[in-house]
Amino acid sequence: MIAKVYQVDPLLCTRCGKRMSLIAFVTDQRAIGKILDHLGLSTPEAERPPPPVRELLRVAEQGDGWGVPAQWEPA
Repeated sequence: MIAKVYQVDPLLCTRCGKRMSLIAFVTDQRAIGKILDHLGLSTPEAERPPPPVRELLRVAEQGDGWGVPAQWEPA
């Protein structure tokens, strides 16, 4: 998706121009934290608190305000 949206190939090496390949996906949060610490980067949790929980809006269901008001219906 990055290539489609930004018109840039994310797997293209910026140094030599050759195509890189993925060798692994890191999904363990502790391992990600260690990698970021080693690189001198902070984890997203340390930068700012999560956004507040938002109230969910109720959506009309079939038979519960569904359709058009009576004054809009043809006579």
